[in-house]
Amino acid sequence: MLTSDILIRPAEIGDIPDLMDSGRQFYEYAELEGKGLNFHPGRFCEHLYTLMEGRLRCCFVAEKDGEFCGSVAGSVITWFLDNSQYVLTEHWWWVLPEYRKTEAGKMLRQQLRAWGQEQGVEFILMSAFPDKRDKAIARMYRGDGLEPFQRTFLGRLG
Repeated sequence: MLTSDILIRPAEIGDIPDLMDSGRQFYEYAELEGKGLNFHPGRFCEHLYTLMEGRLRCCFVAEKDGEFCGSVAGSVITWFLDNSQYVLTEHWWWVLPEYRKTEAGKMLRQQLRAWGQEQGVEFILMSAFPDKRDKAIARMYRGDGLEPFQRTFLGRLG
């Protein structure tokens, strides 16, 4: 499939139903319920609005022939050891299964990076779930110029 078949653009209010559906798919795919993390449609919808409205937050969608293919979102934070350095943190990067063999995923990652550079960001943090195609995702990220940085652990307090 030609790259020109895929359009990447900022998310709009009309994308919320597709973003909500893909958020639910991501939640199920990542088996987050088993880790104790929730998917609350109303709160996720509020989060989508803040991503679309904020200067240091973004959400982009990929579409082909007007059909939603996937999305990526992130926000800018300061580096805790030097608040003059900015880091773009990925919230999610998700491509619908039927579009995973297209350029949509790569184009979404490229758009996120380009947006970060426009914001004056120096670094980007992307993540992957260790039990979900971790090696393939790591190869993709390395191809994007990223290198392993840290491991994250999750646990319930109390």
